[in-house]
Amino acid sequence: MTQEKPDIAIEQEKKRREAQRHEAEEREAERKREQQKLEEKKLADKRAQEKKEAEQREAEKKKADQLAADKAAADKKAAAEKAAADKKAAADKQAQAERDRKLREAFRNDTARAAGLEGGREGGTASRNQAGGGGGDAGYADLVRACIKPGVIYSASGSSANGNPSVVFRVQLLPTGEQAGAPRLLRSSGVPTFDRAVDNGIRRCNPFPRPSSGRYEPNIDVEYWMLDR
Repeated sequence: MTQEKPDIAIEQEKKRREAQRHEAEEREAERKREQQKLEEKKLADKRAQEKKEAEQREAEKKKADQLAADKAAADKKAAAEKAAADKKAAADKQAQAERDRKLREAFRNDTARAAGLEGGREGGTASRNQAGGGGGDAGYADLVRACIKPGVIYSASGSSANGNPSVVFRVQLLPTGEQAGAPRLLRSSGVPTFDRAVDNGIRRCNPFPRPSSGRYEPNIDVEYWMLDR
C-alpha cells in the first residue's frame, strides 16, 4: 500500500503536466490562428486597396480617352465648319466675280450707245441715262438704276400716287464717277416721300457705274420711276 501512493502521486503529476502542456499547445495554436487571421485580413485589405487603385486608374484612363475623343470630335467639327465657311466664301467670291464680269460685259455691250450720251449738257435728256427710258443708252441706264435701287427705301404699296410717277434729279459727277455735290431735283414725282427716298438712293450710289466708253459726263439727269418698267 505504501508503494502505491507514490505511484499515484507520480501519475497525477504526470497528468497535470500533460494537461498544462496540452493547454499551452492550445493557446499557441489559438495564437497562430489569430495571427493567420490578421495576416489574411491584411492581405485582403491590400488586395482590396490594389483593386480600388486599379479601378481608379481605369476610370481615369477612360475619362482621359473620352476627353481625347471629345477634343478630336470638336476639332473635326471645327475643321468641317471652317471648310464649309471657306467653301461659302469661295462661292460668294466666285458669284461676285461673275456679277462683276456681267457688269463689265454690259459696259462693253453699251459702248456704241454710250458714246452718244447727251447728259453732259445742261438740259440733257434724262431718259437716256436712266432705266426704263428710251434714248441712246438704255443698258447703262439699267446699271445706274441697279446702283440706285438698293438705297431707295420706299414702299409703293402704301403710296396714294396714281399710275407710275417718276422723279428727275441732275447729278454732277467728277471724272472719277464720284458725285461732286448733292443731287438737284429737276422734277418732282408729286410724292415728297418718294422724292426723298430716290435722293437718298442716288447719294448712296457713289461712285456711279463707269460707262463702257470709260468717260463720265459732268452732268447726268436721272429719271427714276416708282415702279420698275
